[in-house]
Amino acid sequence: MSKDKFCKQNKDYELYKASLTAFFQNELEHDKSLLSISIAAIGFYIALFSTSNIKVDNISCIVILIAVSSYAFTILIILLIFYYNKKQILEIISNPTNAKDIEMLDFWDKFKYFPFIFGCLASVIYFLNIMISKIGEA
Repeated sequence: MSKDKFCKQNKDYELYKASLTAFFQNELEHDKSLLSISIAAIGFYIALFSTSNIKVDNISCIVILIAVSSYAFTILIILLIFYYNKKQILEIISNPTNAKDIEMLDFWDKFKYFPFIFGCLASVIYFLNIMISKIGEA
């Protein structure tokens, strides 16, 4: 094996290692961001209703319940993803050549956006409802 070919293989291997690490870090940061935003949104709704005198009509009540439930479901999904990530990493460490993929991890990883987006849409509907009611009062 020539020295140039060996250097190229070594460089490709190191690039692969760095890319894999960057991918895992990026996914972890993304999941932590979704978790933080969901927790903050629930905290916002709690603070909003515990400190203000906002009148809540039927539409607002339903939309708020949907939003908070969606954010709570997102939190649950992200925590499940962290759990299954841990199991996947332990599987890879214990059996590096024949590690099995955890199917539930793939499912939850793809599904995590739906409740979060649903919660965001419900929040937008809630604030549009507030704006429309404020315009009606003016």
